[in-house]
Amino acid sequence: MSPSYPSHLRLNLILSIVLLIILPACSPLAPSPRATLQEELPPHFSLYSDNDSSNSDFNTNWWEDFYWTDLDALVKKALAQNLTLKQVWARLQQAQAITNISNSDRWPNFNYSGSANHNRNAHQTNNNSHITTSDSFTLALTSSYELDLWGRVAANINADTLSAQASADDWRTAQLSIAAQVTQTAIKLTTHSLLIPLAQQRWQRAQQQLQLLQLRYNQGMTTAIDIAQQRRRVAEYRAMILPLEEQKEQLNYELALLLGELPSWNWTPQQQKLPQLTPLDNIGIPSDLLAQRPDVRAAGLRLQAADWSVTAARADRLPAIRLSADGNINSNHINDLFDNWLANLAASVSGPLFDGGRRNAVVKQARAGVDERLANYKETVLSAMKEVESALMQEDKRALELQAIITQVEQQQQLCEHQQWRYINGDNSYLSLLENMQTLNLLQQRQLQQRRDLLLARTALHQALGGSIK
Repeated sequence: MSPSYPSHLRLNLILSIVLLIILPACSPLAPSPRATLQEELPPHFSLYSDNDSSNSDFNTNWWEDFYWTDLDALVKKALAQNLTLKQVWARLQQAQAITNISNSDRWPNFNYSGSANHNRNAHQTNNNSHITTSDSFTLALTSSYELDLWGRVAANINADTLSAQASADDWRTAQLSIAAQVTQTAIKLTTHSLLIPLAQQRWQRAQQQLQLLQLRYNQGMTTAIDIAQQRRRVAEYRAMILPLEEQKEQLNYELALLLGELPSWNWTPQQQKLPQLTPLDNIGIPSDLLAQRPDVRAAGLRLQAADWSVTAARADRLPAIRLSADGNINSNHINDLFDNWLANLAASVSGPLFDGGRRNAVVKQARAGVDERLANYKETVLSAMKEVESALMQEDKRALELQAIITQVEQQQQLCEHQQWRYINGDNSYLSLLENMQTLNLLQQRQLQQRRDLLLARTALHQALGGSIK
């Protein structure tokens, strides 16, 4: 005679045998290997291509290459107080929390509930009132756990983990962008602080020229037309000062916003001059961008996360095995809850039979997401390449233009010194000397603007490289 088992034990026995048969045949799904873009990239950038970058070391604090103490203080303050960075940081915390939520699916889920009731009833019999009371107690525990046979849970965890890592690179990208914006604004603000005195000097010399012309006019040595033209120049030079002052105030407002300060905040640098650039001979090779630029890394991580999302969607089409345990006790006495404990362990198998094509559509959606991420990754890499090439070209051209203007300034300074010597010896008029000095002033303004443009090009190059190479 065969032994008799309760029905729930027989069910558990059957499910256990099914699990033993299915489990050895199960193998978790995983994304197929993907080829990298390194083979498609050119071997070198178009400039500095003869340099060996095998020993290059990237420096994330690239603004220190300017050796500008005022800039160091500004960037550090912006990285600590910028409100955009605080928002990106909060998004990073959210992404990491989502990863923790996904990781919780690795473990069984336990829940409990309990209740206590007290009932009081009044009865009327034979003109007599009776009151009866009763107590009831309930304690329930439930637990569930999914056997990750096809790797669906692991795929979701991997996708969320990679997304969180991409958010961390978004944070680094935002830091790089804010540092570049602060650097550019500081360069422009310092340039305007230096341009305004030059413009004021030009205006004052125009006034001196007007006074000399008026003396010559009184002596009959010039015409009223010359006086009118010079007055126009005086008004024109005076009008040029006002936009510079306005732009300086606007730049100060922008810098205050980047630093998380009120518009009334005012920057007072310790040194009123632009920094000198140091040579940047070694910029690495294009494939360095894949490891250095945080936005490129973020795009690559999101592509990998999309691959794992496809794996999770594919696994969701297959049968899932879930284990559950629950216990529910009712008793009139609380002490009997644990004495009369009954627990049931059960396993259930569920899988799609007919869902109207919903799961297949989810897989197609995930694969389309992969195509989108792949195109975005390639575009990000190509954009990074373009930004580096453009910044290299601009710095090269700005350096040549600056050198040409420096040569003009030096030649004009020599001419002014010669004119001044002739004026001292009585061979030249002071009016002619002022005209040459005005030309020198104009060239000095152009030299200052060209030096600003060169510094901005170097800043764009650092940003395009994702840092600096030592």
